[in-house]
Formats: sequence, C-alpha cells, structure tokens
Amino acid sequence: MKKNDRPVLLTVLLALMLIIAVLIAAVALFEAHFSSFTKAAKETVRVVTKSRKKEDEGKVSEYWSVSETGDESVLSERPSGKKKKISEFEPEITEYVDHQESFYFGISTQVKNEKAESLKMEDSLYRACKCARESIDHEIFRVRAFQSGDNWYLFADLNVNWFDPCQLYRYNINTGKLTYLAQWDDAEVLGISVP
Repeated sequence: MKKNDRPVLLTVLLALMLIIAVLIAAVALFEAHFSSFTKAAKETVRVVTKSRKKEDEGKVSEYWSVSETGDESVLSERPSGKKKKISEFEPEITEYVDHQESFYFGISTQVKNEKAESLKMEDSLYRACKCARESIDHEIFRVRAFQSGDNWYLFADLNVNWFDPCQLYRYNINTGKLTYLAQWDDAEVLGISVP
C-alpha cells in the first residue's frame, strides 16, 4: 500500500462507520415509533355490538376481541388497541349507563340505565365523561358506560358528518387515565366481558 492511499482508506472506513451508525439509529427510531405494531397484544375486553345501519336491520350481533398493543401513549388519532371478530360469547356485563351530552354546551342532560330509568351520576362516571369530553376531538352525542372493577369502558358516539363512529375508551378510576382502544361505525354496544 502506498502512503498516498492511507488517507483515502481512512476516509472510506470513517464513511462506512458513519453509514453503519446512521442505520443503527434509524432502526432504533423505527422500533421506538412503531413499537405498538410489533408488541404482543393482550386481550383487554370482549365486546358485543349490533349495527344501527338500516341495511343491517335484523342481523345478528357481532362479537369482538379488543387487544391492547401495549402503547400507553396519550390519546391519538388511531386507537392503541386492535380488534378482531371472534366466536359468540355471553357478555358478563350488560348493565350500562347512557350519558347524553348537550349538543351546544357539552353538559350532562340525562343519565339513564339500560332500563331507561333516570339516575344520579356517580362521581367516577362524571370524571370519566368529563375526561372524555376534554380529550376527544369531536362533539360527543352519547356515552354508553360499562363499569368493571376500577375501569369504566366508554363507548362514545361522535358527531361526524359522513359516518357515525362509536369509539371505545377505557378510563381508569384510580389514575384518571383515558385510553383509546378501538372504533366501530354506526354500532351499538350491547355488553362486554373483561378477562
């Protein structure tokens, strides 16, 4: 090797080391950003829904498993959970509370149970609905809430022009944390089971 070749060889080695370092950093950033897609999902809740679309009238209910991917980030545009259809099951929790919101003022106008009886709003449900109202980026028409232990599972019907999303959130009573889990279009939730 000639003396003149040493600086060129050194430059090439430094360039290769820099490229390797950039690739390692890119892989680390990719894994950090998309870790929710690669983490093993654990089943969080099972959901029974029924479509409210006119063309689906009379159809059988659908059964879903909603699994969290482990992404505990702040509310975002996309859910932190994944849903998939599963075989029929008997929901453990069918008692719910409907919390109707005022279209203009965002205040509670009525709270009723599954038998349409008026109720006084429980403090933890009030905090859950208030957290949802402050966190969700749309006008909320109705929240159907199911309680399981230290969690409220909230199904929020949103005011959107072209479709009628029903979004599933979990509110932890102890931490005050609201987690966006899944979304359906124009569905009514009939019951849940929490594993």
